[in-house]
Amino acid sequence: MENPKDDTWKNVSIALIVIIVVLVVLAVCFTVWYFHFRKKGTSRSKESHSQDDYVVSNPRAIGMKDLLCNKKAIEGVEWRNKMTAKVTLDSKTANCYLNVSEDHLEVSWTPNRQVLPQFPGRFDEYPCVLGEITNAPRGHYWEVQMGKKKYWEIGVAKESVQPQGQLVLSPENGFWVLSLWNGEKLKALTDPETYLDVTSIPKRLGVYLDYESKMVSFYDAEKSTHIYTFEKEVSGKVLAFFSPGNNDEEPLKIIPVRDSGGL
Repeated sequence: MENPKDDTWKNVSIALIVIIVVLVVLAVCFTVWYFHFRKKGTSRSKESHSQDDYVVSNPRAIGMKDLLCNKKAIEGVEWRNKMTAKVTLDSKTANCYLNVSEDHLEVSWTPNRQVLPQFPGRFDEYPCVLGEITNAPRGHYWEVQMGKKKYWEIGVAKESVQPQGQLVLSPENGFWVLSLWNGEKLKALTDPETYLDVTSIPKRLGVYLDYESKMVSFYDAEKSTHIYTFEKEVSGKVLAFFSPGNNDEEPLKIIPVRDSGGL
């Protein structure tokens, strides 16, 4: 006849063995899980750093929507030198209430109507002018000084826009333009308009035209910050667009990209 105590110890031993086996299995599973996700996290981190490095070393990448807010992408002398384009105002397109400087780098409004030669591409009602863009080797970036002006419109326009009559500035009509109204309302001229929430109104605007990704982006050139990128893609040849408004005679100035400071 078996001793009941022996059965009890036998059952306890079996239970202990089962518990130990379960604990070992759980430990193995946890170890595999831990190293798997740690490796995955490291891989993601490396991928993120690689992406940042790609943006910095490949300036064209900043035209991509998901990378536009990367501050690294708009900093550094090397980037500016590679992307800077030469922009000059085309006086033949200037409205008769605009003065274009002799060097074709400044435009201002005047209350006196000027007698100018007739030209099919001249804006007859809207106070604006177009600018020719000489391509940089790897991109199209330029800066405009607005100073303390309270009214301005800056961006790009399709070469094919009709300059006669009233203009409706929007990408659908061939204009990708940022606008300042009354010194405090900064907006992108979309349809409907997009009001931009910025901590301060930019005094120096960087414009980046990326033909590869077909996008137009704007930056505060003094703070090295991205302001806005139009959702609608650019198509066809475009020209730089400038309107100094019709409320003051302070000029808009196309200025050299700085070697230090700003972008």
